[in-house]
Amino acid sequence: MSELNSRTSVIYTLDNLRVLRGLNSECIDLIYLDPPFNTGKQWHNPIGEGRGEASFNDIWGWEISRDETMLQSIERQWEEEQDYAGTAVREVVEAAFMAHSPRMGAYCAWIAPRLIEMQRVLKPTGSIYLHCDPFAGAYLRLLLDAIFGQRQFRNEIEWKRTSSRSDAHRYGRIHDRLLYYVGGPEATWHGAFEPHDQDYIDRWYSHREPNGRRYQLADMASPNPRPNMTYTWRGHPPPRRAGAMSG
Repeated sequence: MSELNSRTSVIYTLDNLRVLRGLNSECIDLIYLDPPFNTGKQWHNPIGEGRGEASFNDIWGWEISRDETMLQSIERQWEEEQDYAGTAVREVVEAAFMAHSPRMGAYCAWIAPRLIEMQRVLKPTGSIYLHCDPFAGAYLRLLLDAIFGQRQFRNEIEWKRTSSRSDAHRYGRIHDRLLYYVGGPEATWHGAFEPHDQDYIDRWYSHREPNGRRYQLADMASPNPRPNMTYTWRGHPPPRRAGAMSG
C-alpha cells in the first residue's frame, strides 16, 4: 500500500478520471461515488444557487463523432494502460449494448475506466460504495464483479428515498441502491449498530454476573414448537417439555 499523494479536504471540480490517474495505487481507504444514473435527462442546478447556469448531460449515446464510437474512444485513451479486448469488462459493455440498448452500452463504456482506476487506488483493506438506481444497477453490478471480482461483493443496500406512490402501469420507483464492494478479503469492517435503551436492558437482561455483565435466563427444556425444531413421531405430537426428554 502507498501513501496518499494528494492534498486532503479538497474538492476537485473536473472529470474524476484525471484525478484518479494521478493518484498512487492502493492509497485510498473509502470510496463513495454518486455517478450520473443514465436517466436520459439534462440536469440544471436550481436557480439561486450561485451556479444556477451549471448543468450536466445525463443523455448517453454510442456515437461520439462520425468516425469514432464511445467504446473505441475509451480503448484509445487506455491503450497503454488497459487492454479491453477479450476482458470481462469488454463483455459487460457489449452485453449492455446488445441486451439493453446502445445508450446503456455507452454509459457502461464511460464509467468502466473510472471504476478500473478506483479499483487500482483502493487499498486491499478499503471499501467502495456505488450509488445507483434500478435502471442501470444491474449492469453496474456486473461491471463491479468484472473489475473488483465477485468475491469482493458484500452487500446491496436498498435505500427508500421517497414515500410510496402509485404509477399508472407499474409499482412506484421509490428506492435507490448502494453496491458495497471491498478491496480484498482483509477489508476493514466496523459493524453498524445502535445501543439498546436502558428500559430494554432492564426488562430483558435483569441478571448480572460478578463482573457486571448482564444476561437473561431461558428455559432450555421447552423450545418454541417450530416445525423445524420439534416433530410428530408415529402420530404423537411432541411433549411440552421436549428438550428435557431423552430417547
